[in-house]
Amino acid sequence: MCNEQIEQAIHKIPLVVVKSPELPVPDGKRVPFGWEARAVGSLAGSPATCLRTAVSAVDKAWLDAFTVEKAYLRLTVAIDVREEKEIEVLLPESGQLLGILDIRYAYALQIFELSIEPEAIPEALSQGIRLRLRKGDQPLWVLAAADSASSGDTLLPHLLLVSKMIERERGFFTRLASTASIQPFGWMEGCVLDGLYDLNAAHPESLRWRQVLQEHLDHYLDDEGGLTYENPRSEPVDSRVYGIEGTLPFAIIAKLWPEHPVLELALQFWHARAREGGGLIADRSVTAEGAYTVAYPLAVLARKRRSRELAELAVGNLQARRQALVTERGLCWIEDQGQPERYLNWARAYAWYMLGLVRSIVELRQMDPKDRPKLDGIELAFTEIAVAAAASQGSDGLWPCFLGEPVTGVDTSGSAGIAAAIAIGVHHGLLPPAMRDATSWAYLRLVEYLSPDGFLTGVAQSNRNGEALQRGGYRVISQMAMGLMGQLAAVLGHGEEKGRQTESLV
Repeated sequence: MCNEQIEQAIHKIPLVVVKSPELPVPDGKRVPFGWEARAVGSLAGSPATCLRTAVSAVDKAWLDAFTVEKAYLRLTVAIDVREEKEIEVLLPESGQLLGILDIRYAYALQIFELSIEPEAIPEALSQGIRLRLRKGDQPLWVLAAADSASSGDTLLPHLLLVSKMIERERGFFTRLASTASIQPFGWMEGCVLDGLYDLNAAHPESLRWRQVLQEHLDHYLDDEGGLTYENPRSEPVDSRVYGIEGTLPFAIIAKLWPEHPVLELALQFWHARAREGGGLIADRSVTAEGAYTVAYPLAVLARKRRSRELAELAVGNLQARRQALVTERGLCWIEDQGQPERYLNWARAYAWYMLGLVRSIVELRQMDPKDRPKLDGIELAFTEIAVAAAASQGSDGLWPCFLGEPVTGVDTSGSAGIAAAIAIGVHHGLLPPAMRDATSWAYLRLVEYLSPDGFLTGVAQSNRNGEALQRGGYRVISQMAMGLMGQLAAVLGHGEEKGRQTESLV
């Protein structure tokens, strides 16, 4: 399919917020990057939020010849959501209901879409669109404007019109290679940064992956070595670390600039959170993501700085999590004193634990043997969990939200993370070559979950409302999950030149 055909397959029509409740951003909250956000209020007590499009006569003529097979309204959340919301989407003049956006426990920079009947598009273009909060106690804040230096227009309100000519995989790499894939600094953005870094390593002849990696980091790092970002509750936490989930991006910062001053924030935080004996870094509870968000960046710094102390700290954290979380019944996501097994065999817990193990092993293996501790124990831990995870791969090539429980439905984020970890393990000789086939199969199935323009759908929502939300079948778009899929794509040789392999991908 040629580029011209791809462009003709999708037409994005920007929408401008022309009216909304005049509300200040909630106290203590901040919209990412200083971008503009507007509120969507309730049915009573505040005006509706209205969107309009400025479609030129030329555009209208083009659209008349464009066969719309599918149409979507897209909005991006600007401020953390801690409840279930329903947003009515209507035509403002006729009052016709186009549908209801179901937004539950959303995070800042998360995209939501509503499928709209193609027959309603002409009226939506002429009348505009009205939004009203039907369910929820607090207004919904959506991005309304972004800085011109970004590709943030994809994150702003728009209508997406789709014809039959689509190549979704190419759209995936286009979306990932832009700031449309940016996520909140912490574990989410860390998944994306790893994907971008791996794709850059897999395709060094292409400049776009390194360029967008720099663009992502420029949104958070300043020239003076400072860090500007918000925590998962949209609260400013500049030049601080909000928790163990927040240190994953330091792995890529360390790979690119091992002496960057911001790395001292991470080191100070890790040493402050180290429990008695120094072998475990954790917040109140021990969680699986610490293998990925703590041990792995520690391993990167250990290699870059030739530090046996940091290497031992990385290995100690992996061993402690193995002891706390791996049980006879499987892997737990969290261990908390006095609590029974929780989130047993949750797919994303497998992804975090496996990625943390395999990426740490890859980093530490590159150290001089005299500068590193023994890796036998964590290599065995990775092999054991990878074999167990592979045995739970579904007949459709992917993994359910809870392994061994198909009724919980496929989770593309957990599937991408598990497959990426296995593929990396195969690539570095930790797992038998035959296991690569299962990861290739998973990748092909993930492609089927891509939106027409390349965003990954089918993702279990961010873990903000307990196990019930994870088990309930609610699925979303998430750029974080695209980062995990990007990691898998890189090690399998997809991207710029399909089938091309490189010597070192991580």
